Amino acid sequence: MLYNLGMANKVSEIERNGRVIAVYDNGLERDIESGKIITPPKTGQITRENANLYHRKRQEKAAAALRSRILESTRKRSTLPLNSSAEAIAEAGAYIWDEVVLGEDVYPRDRLEAWEKLGKYAGVLPADIRQGDTDTAATAATAAAAGAAVATVLERVLRDVLAAGGRRDVVDGTVTADDGRTGGGEQGGEGE
Repeated sequence: MLYNLGMANKVSEIERNGRVIAVYDNGLERDIESGKIITPPKTGQITRENANLYHRKRQEKAAAALRSRILESTRKRSTLPLNSSAEAIAEAGAYIWDEVVLGEDVYPRDRLEAWEKLGKYAGVLPADIRQGDTDTAATAATAAAAGAAVATVLERVLRDVLAAGGRRDVVDGTVTADDGRTGGGEQGGEGE
């Protein structure tokens, strides 16, 4: 069984059978040396019903700590007064925009990626900006299939022409090799 021990506060320590036991306010008793639970808590058991609740609480706690650290570290570097973590993130985004998107010595792919991400997060660009790429890929696949079909038809036509009449070489609009049907000889249709 799993227990949510993060919400319990240690009340006292007692000695029992030569071992030091920590007693918590939720009824939990834990051996300090081995870390094993001697008596489970009366509340705070993690079950199927409340597992999502505890998971969400852990996520909220981590997100709050992250927002606090973002605000603290951005305040150290910013010249503007910042009141919230959203303002701190906006300040960092503005810095990235200034250095990466507007920077002259930045690799173009990095510039494009920063432009797309910051534009989406700012709500200026649609979230599905790369949707056109998938349409282009589908169009390219269709064109390739059509090209293969055309190549197959051209191959059949070429085989039919070769089977029916032979081969002719044409260079710059002049027949250079003839099978005798045009009457032009080896040099083509023009006399010398």
